[in-house]
Amino acid sequence: GVGFAAIGLGGLVGALVMIVLPRPKRRVRTMWLAWCTAPLLAVPFGLAPSAWVALIFVFVAGMLVMVGNVLWGTLMQSEVPKELLGRVSSVDWMVSLGLAPVGVALAGVVSGIVGIRVTIIVPGLVVGVTALVALITVHSVTAIDRRPPAPEV
Repeated sequence: GVGFAAIGLGGLVGALVMIVLPRPKRRVRTMWLAWCTAPLLAVPFGLAPSAWVALIFVFVAGMLVMVGNVLWGTLMQSEVPKELLGRVSSVDWMVSLGLAPVGVALAGVVSGIVGIRVTIIVPGLVVGVTALVALITVHSVTAIDRRPPAPEV
């Protein structure tokens, strides 16, 4: 319960940060950096010497995920044609949240085989490093950032 509170509080702080700070010039890069860093926090979380120390990493991960989510939401609204926004948003939500129960079920089975620390750390590393490599090497990922910015409403 305390872990969920920490991630929720981190998400709230992340949302507030996005309200207070000006829109980043490189929205896609900022979003990807937030989303690359959050899973990498699974390493110190999995190795934390106490639950209280682990909560710090959960809080920061929640904050980073929300920063990425806010930017993703605004990018979808500005980049997806209005007539497709409902469908694109539905697919996004289905993939993002609909597959979570599958991940939880797999994590339960895998942790029974290899242990909880490995189950936490390895996927965090794989996801974080893979996303970071994509950000650095696939230049089309940040193509939107190289276009002139749209006027703010």
